[in-house]
Parts: sequence; structure tokens; C-alpha cells
Amino acid sequence: MDPAPDPVYNGIYRSVVNIAIEKTPERTIRQNGIIVECDPTYAYIVADARAFEGNIAADKITVDFPGEQCIKPLPKHCNITNGLVGIYCCPGDEKFNTDLFKRVEMCNQPLQMSEAVYVYNGLYGQLIPGNVTHMTLNGHEFSHNCAVSVSAEFGTPVINKNGELVGMNCSLSYHLTARNISALVGTIRDIQNTLRNRV
Repeated sequence: MDPAPDPVYNGIYRSVVNIAIEKTPERTIRQNGIIVECDPTYAYIVADARAFEGNIAADKITVDFPGEQCIKPLPKHCNITNGLVGIYCCPGDEKFNTDLFKRVEMCNQPLQMSEAVYVYNGLYGQLIPGNVTHMTLNGHEFSHNCAVSVSAEFGTPVINKNGELVGMNCSLSYHLTARNISALVGTIRDIQNTLRNRV
């Protein structure tokens, strides 16, 4: 397991947001979100949908971007599809400072057994090394032996040594399991198209 070089950490750090979901005034859940598209006037975020139970009440959602800019999206700017939630964030008149964050680069090469991968848990600023240990026959999921951190199974990004997104963690059973980026790309595209039509 190779430690990740600094540019990999710095790259993924700038592509992950912290999403706060207020369930009750006393209980807030926090999870990672991944920036899949952005410019100074908007950003599209995707995240694991399990924390968004029932109807999405976007007034209870806050998205914290790197650089401490916070957005409360409108309800129509959230959409759940195939286990992912898409969130369209618009900063209004203020504009985003895109020097502080960027969209994630997605890997377009197939994963290999034993390939070095890293889990980035943005809630704790941790980049955890590991290797691919198993791939499903259909290629939609893979397991890896990155050490488990708090809430790691809920959509934390999995990247390769080049800092490219290769998957999102989706479950924990001895090893973490992630959905492969090739299985996520279509859903991400569908979410973006749906949200574009609502803007």
C-alpha cells in the first residue's frame, strides 16, 4: 500500500464537499459529496442517497465547499436517482471562487486487481491507502482493503494514484465495497440533465 503523493491529496481535497443534513434540530448527519461539474455560477454535487430519507427538504441541507463557502440549495435543485443524490448549488450574486475547488477527474480506464487506490474521507481530511481486492463479474462494484474510517461506506470517493475518481464506497462487509465509476457515469449524467431542466 503506497502512501498517496501530496498532489493527489490536494487534488481530491478540492473536489469534495461536506453535506450537512438536518434531521431534527438536535440531529444533523454529515457526509461527503463529490463535485462533478462547476464554474463560478454553479456546481453539481453527487453523494450517496441513503442519508436523504423520504422527501428531500433542501432547506435542511447545507453544502460546505472547500474555502468555507456554504450553500443551501432549493428543493427543486435536488434529485435522487439509482442510489445517488444530485444537488445543484448556485451561489447567487456572490459567485464561486473556483480557485478553491474543482470538479473531480473521472478515470476512464478499467481497474485492475491489486491496483493501488485511496479513500478520501473529507469529513476528517483523511486519505487512506489500499488495494483492489475483488471485482464483481459485471464490473459494477469492487472491494478494496483501505482501512475503515467513520462513515466511509456512505459515498466516500475512491481514487487512483493519479487522483482520478474510480468509485464511491457503498457498503462495508469485512472490506469496503465501492461502485465503479463506469457504473456511476450514466446516473451522474441523468442527474445533471434532470437538474438542468429545473434551473
